[in-house]
Amino acid sequence: MEPLTTAALEWAVASRGLESGVSGDAHIARPLPGGALFGVVDGLGHGPAAAAAAREAVRYLSAVEVEDPISVVRGCHERVRETRGVVLTLAWIDGTRDCMTWLGVGNVQGELLRAHADPRPRRETLDGRGGIVGRLLPPLHAGVLPIAPGDLLVLASD
Repeated sequence: MEPLTTAALEWAVASRGLESGVSGDAHIARPLPGGALFGVVDGLGHGPAAAAAAREAVRYLSAVEVEDPISVVRGCHERVRETRGVVLTLAWIDGTRDCMTWLGVGNVQGELLRAHADPRPRRETLDGRGGIVGRLLPPLHAGVLPIAPGDLLVLASD
């Protein structure tokens, strides 16, 4: 099997907002040395204030040094305190170690669907922690999973 470090990452986004045309849902797909950061952010509520909260979180996630996922989410928590707050799921792909680190806060979902059957589970589901980034941050725990070429990561917001 081809090592992940030589394989390309492919990604896509699909969304559909309410009739108002203003959505509090946002995403991030950021290349990093040796990998990428992917995420879904959902501003609380609907309308312009929810969209502003999500945009502020994505601005932070687009610029911050990405070393420790828990520190990144804590920094995002501080950054969006003046907004309604957000819920999010983030996944750091590390192609140099063929693994993914992920964590979630609130009602956003993540699933890793494995391309090949192994002794490991074929499907992994992210169990996000209840809370709100910017309001009530729960104790954070980042999960680390091995990944391989052909695995599919799906992140979704309501």
